[in-house]
Amino acid sequence: MARRCDITGKGPLTGNNVSHANNKTKRKFLPNLKKVKFTSEILKRNLRLNVSNAAVRSVDKKGSFDEFLKDVKIKNLSPRLKKIKKIIFSNSISFLSNNPQCLFNPLNINKTNVPQSLHNSPLQILTPILPPGITNIME
Repeated sequence: MARRCDITGKGPLTGNNVSHANNKTKRKFLPNLKKVKFTSEILKRNLRLNVSNAAVRSVDKKGSFDEFLKDVKIKNLSPRLKKIKKIIFSNSISFLSNNPQCLFNPLNINKTNVPQSLHNSPLQILTPILPPGITNIME
């Protein structure tokens, strides 16, 4: 098992244990790694990754594993995740076109309840498209 995070690239660091008498002995600082199963909605499968606790919190903040991979820089990713990111980018457009009920879908802008003056407004593009029956995003 490699002691490196698949998402952030965090690995072991070296340093010293320092005693009260100021004696120094070498030691390793290991990252806090966990085996976590992430679900990709675009790929429709689960991915089991070796990630740090900080990476789990970062993915949680973005909302989903797919959204996190779209925004993360490619230089820290493991070679396996670099391939997955490339696949997700190629499949994301087809995913949005096949799921019109998807929230924040830029390909399916609902113009029925919007005044004529706002049809081509940038504000309209940023408004969420909610599935039928949902009136509030926070439900």
